[in-house]
Amino acid sequence: MAFAKQYLDAGGTIVYAPDAAVRHSHDHPPGRLFRRYFDIGAIYQRLGIWQAGSGQQRTLLRDGLSTVGHKLARLRREPGGRIGADLGRDLLKFLGVQLGRREPLVAPGDQTTFLLFWHL
Repeated sequence: MAFAKQYLDAGGTIVYAPDAAVRHSHDHPPGRLFRRYFDIGAIYQRLGIWQAGSGQQRTLLRDGLSTVGHKLARLRREPGGRIGADLGRDLLKFLGVQLGRREPLVAPGDQTTFLLFWHL
């Protein structure tokens, strides 16, 4: 993430392709998924990605809402599929990022220790 931030700050472009197919080699249980995205939110905050009015902040929000919109449309077309569970996982991710970016309020004190604590 730090490399991507530096690349964007230097004028580079990263393409978001919501229709791209990705095969993951893991299926994190809900608690681990939340902790992973909490850490991502904290890293975004530390790298300055969540600064008020930043282009990255708007892009992340727009892309996240777009993804949820696509999944809701698919759920309407294909009720009862895996999309409902995916939306629940997306909610955990969203909450994790939002709380992680507010890390000093959620975990006052030594945040480095707190971030490492998640992985014990």
